[in-house]
Amino acid sequence: MLERQLHQLHLNKDLLQENFDRALNGKIRVGYCFSLPTIEASLSMQRGIKLAKQALEQKGFELVPFVFTVEELMEAKELYLGLIAHAFVLKNYKRMIENYERPLANTTKSYNFFNLNPIIKFVLMKILEFKGEKRFVEQVRHFKPLNDDQLDQLMIRQRDFYEKMHKKWNSLGIEALIMPTHAIPAFKHVNNGEVGGFNDYLTAFTITHYPIGVVPVTEVQEGEDLTYDDGVNDMITMNIKKDMKGTVGLPVTIQVVGQLWEDETVLGVMKAIDKTIKFRKRPQNF
Repeated sequence: MLERQLHQLHLNKDLLQENFDRALNGKIRVGYCFSLPTIEASLSMQRGIKLAKQALEQKGFELVPFVFTVEELMEAKELYLGLIAHAFVLKNYKRMIENYERPLANTTKSYNFFNLNPIIKFVLMKILEFKGEKRFVEQVRHFKPLNDDQLDQLMIRQRDFYEKMHKKWNSLGIEALIMPTHAIPAFKHVNNGEVGGFNDYLTAFTITHYPIGVVPVTEVQEGEDLTYDDGVNDMITMNIKKDMKGTVGLPVTIQVVGQLWEDETVLGVMKAIDKTIKFRKRPQNF
């Protein structure tokens, strides 16, 4: 059996409540991350982390910086996309077609690219790389057919990645982490593949099965929708800039991540942030 993270759970309600109370009352150490080296978080998203960090510090939490390496993010992307391409894109697309449903355009693109002739795919990726679209090429190069042995190796590496991330958290002494939910507050449907599919902010802790909660902390302010400079200026940068325009007033969210099975710790930190910031917004004409 490949999945070694499945354990028999014996729920102790008193212990769960104790973990929640410790997190709520600032008795744990929390890591924070403003942005990732592979895709820059927008000004509003980074400001959201700053507000959440200040809120936790006011409650007595100890905050320490958490830094992702490019190598960690690239490995997480390879594992996530390699497994998702087989578990979701391929099987679900076929099932939707069999049921006479119409998949999203982005899913169709992914499916077609997945089944593209390897030689044509290689040439296309080289052209895109030559044109400076290295990030996009890195994103799609993992959409390729894999045999059972290759999938098994990905799952073994997934477990090894969990062990490395677990050790990293323990070396910092943190029980939770706050970081942006995405590079920008929201992306347009038309750019779902180009911007929404750039999942660097969720892949690392999706493949480790860490619990994650999302908390709205503020809204996009005037001017924050006009500035985005990641120093890359590729297709992804251009689409992000387009999607950011007109986002003033949209909620800005942060994600709270906890270690495996530590859901109550996540909930406690979320409540501590929410009780301090008290961000509330209702849609107009609601």
